[in-house]
Amino acid sequence: MIITILPSSANFHAVAYNEMKVEKGMATLLEAQNIIGLRQESYTSEKLRQFFMDYSSRNTHIQNAQFHVAVSCKGNEYTHQQLLDIAHRYLKEMGYAEEGQPLLIYAHHDTPNNHIHIVTSRVHPTGTR
Repeated sequence: MIITILPSSANFHAVAYNEMKVEKGMATLLEAQNIIGLRQESYTSEKLRQFFMDYSSRNTHIQNAQFHVAVSCKGNEYTHQQLLDIAHRYLKEMGYAEEGQPLLIYAHHDTPNNHIHIVTSRVHPTGTR
């Protein structure tokens, strides 16, 4: 099991990256939480990126609010559902599982190793870090 914290950004480029993978059939959106004001059937890369930037703007001290994590395993050692369960435990331990915390979790199918990507904001629902 490998958990990798990927680079942060101010413009939530991880959303565009993962949505591009979905469009190409190389990923699936497994879970979306607390994406207020958007219905899942109307999600687009740009609407999701804008949502995260607007949400994160409640704390102007955080320059690169994107929190992007990959959780992977060797081959099919874990299913995507098992990786999702691990991701939720990880997010809780890291303080990213609070009520109202927006997040997107994608399963990727583009490598021989099962892996998922998590995108959320470093801004807490209360506006703190």
